[in-house]
Amino acid sequence: MKKILFVLSLVFISIPVIKSQVGKYCENSVFTKSCYEFEEGNKFKFIESMCIAIVEGQGNFEIEGDKIRFIYKSMPFFEEQLFIKKTKKAHDKIEIKLSVKDYDTGKELKEYRAYQLYKGQFGDKISHPKNRINVKYEGSPMLIDISYPGYSSYTLKITEGGEYKVNLFLKYDRERDIYDMKEGIEEFTIVELTNDTIVLKHEEGDYEMVLTKEK
Repeated sequence: MKKILFVLSLVFISIPVIKSQVGKYCENSVFTKSCYEFEEGNKFKFIESMCIAIVEGQGNFEIEGDKIRFIYKSMPFFEEQLFIKKTKKAHDKIEIKLSVKDYDTGKELKEYRAYQLYKGQFGDKISHPKNRINVKYEGSPMLIDISYPGYSSYTLKITEGGEYKVNLFLKYDRERDIYDMKEGIEEFTIVELTNDTIVLKHEEGDYEMVLTKEK
């Protein structure tokens, strides 16, 4: 009987309580920290920090009974971080006029690092005097990892020879090998709900996520 009353209470109180719990709730494990930040208007932000990657997302959440659904929307940064234009054809070389800037401030990041990747591994360091990269084109796609201390990195893929103009923006305080955007829809069952703790059970697995409010 107590269990039935508890479930019924979740159905009726989950919507107003979640709406009143504006703030950041996180789960910490040995190698991962996952956070949901609830905002007014049923909006939320998500960030998951791991050893080699940061995954970030934002969107709206919906509540139906004891279920909560996170609906992820596109983030402007991931749509705007790269502009690339081929300005001239060439068969034997790749020449890139590259501008790297801070996404939020527009500050130019002149001392960026560029490395050619071979099968996912760092290869030769590529010099870029006057923000120009010149390499020999050998007939296969070329991957160039571009990074700057304290910022997200980006892997630029060039599939054919030629001259290119590239404008690239990096995000500060997102320094990892991978910085990616979370997409799609996630659904959880609300198991426990207090002012300081939210326990969610994933619909597609048998694990629970214990989120604690950050002070």
